[in-house]
Amino acid sequence: MSNLGTSVLALIVSDEARASSFQKVFADLLDDKSKASVKDRLIIERFTAVASFLKAQKERKDLNGVILDLALASESSEIEKKALTLLNDLQIPTLRVSEKMANGDAIDRKILIGKWNQLMDQVEIFAPRGLRVHQRKLCFIKIRYQKDSTRNGEEGRRIEVESRAITYDVSLGGCFIVSMEDWDDVNQVTVMIGDFPKPIECTIAWKLPWGANPWKMPGIGVEFNNITEELKNYLNSFLKDA
Repeated sequence: MSNLGTSVLALIVSDEARASSFQKVFADLLDDKSKASVKDRLIIERFTAVASFLKAQKERKDLNGVILDLALASESSEIEKKALTLLNDLQIPTLRVSEKMANGDAIDRKILIGKWNQLMDQVEIFAPRGLRVHQRKLCFIKIRYQKDSTRNGEEGRRIEVESRAITYDVSLGGCFIVSMEDWDDVNQVTVMIGDFPKPIECTIAWKLPWGANPWKMPGIGVEFNNITEELKNYLNSFLKDA
């Protein structure tokens, strides 16, 4: 486990020789080619197998990105290859690297530095999260929240806002809500899902502002608070055809 206040780049490589080579290359890049705001809190931790990384990702929430050895990916078992698809599901910033890319000529090095800078941009805004353990479903929802009024003469007044939104997924634990709203001063929301008769109280676990990442939709990840048996039963039924 990393020290308090730090985050982790997971280097997944099994071969000892490649591991030693990669660790030196990426440690140097972290020192030389990273923004101060990233490198001051980021460390590189090695995992020798996809399975060990996925287990760590399920148990902890300090893994901000992945450097994946392409040779290991091709040598993985069928089960591990399927597990690697979870990297996309989790939307974890990932750099896939070959030995040639890491230790090649000037052109290979330039390609690597470009991919590294891309990774650092994504890592800086990525909100670490554990493995998803619930079934998912896309649907339209209504969302309500309180925010500061921006109208003249109403400074300091909180108003209720209601809007329609879409979620890539609804699970028993929460969902990601696609939204271009400004969530800077909002930490709690309620959502209406399907024909469930009661609003569901939620805490915003992470935020991805519009334009922060050109590869991902903007929005918020929310966790459902105080899940009742009534809600659990409804969601189980709602997700059956996912």
